[in-house]
Amino acid sequence: MEGLRHAVGNRIRDLRIARGTSLSELARESNVAKATLSNIEAGEANPTLDTLWSLSIALKVPLSSFFGEPQPGVKVIRSGDMKPVSGKALRGRLAAMFDVEASRIELFTGTLLKGVVQESPAHLRGVVEHVLVHRGRIKVGPRGQEMIVEAGDYLRMEADQPHSYEALTDDAFMTLVMQYPHEPESIRVLNAIGAAAADAP
Repeated sequence: MEGLRHAVGNRIRDLRIARGTSLSELARESNVAKATLSNIEAGEANPTLDTLWSLSIALKVPLSSFFGEPQPGVKVIRSGDMKPVSGKALRGRLAAMFDVEASRIELFTGTLLKGVVQESPAHLRGVVEHVLVHRGRIKVGPRGQEMIVEAGDYLRMEADQPHSYEALTDDAFMTLVMQYPHEPESIRVLNAIGAAAADAP
């Protein structure tokens, strides 16, 4: 976990610098305290899912960008190698990330704590979330338009608006697929990171 914490912190710092944003500016744009952000970048703090969402929105990059870039070819990701992500209600893992044509895809699996609402801010423009419930019942959707989905149900929603997840049973388990369009700003920042890595000795 310590190695992952440092890797995520380094990645956030690199993305911030590539975007030409100061620590103070990113703290203000993401509503994350400057001291907290400094500790995250130094690998001294373990950011929650809520904090990572706020930073990804401010930096205009997919959340999975904090964990590296997709690798081409056939790839098996073992259960123990999946990246843990936790929020107020969600206990999950980033299982995979990959690019398909003009989209970045993130695949998460996770459980939700019953009776605790996982609020999510509006994501980047054009982001779509796909939810497949494997077990239990979940209340999910844009604010004021929530729907109840249960085992075997699939839900699709535009996620560039505030939305939430809430487990209605103790055993709620789901797969969440996030689909990001490749925005010009996101591409510019990620390309800058790639170029810097290529130039490194």
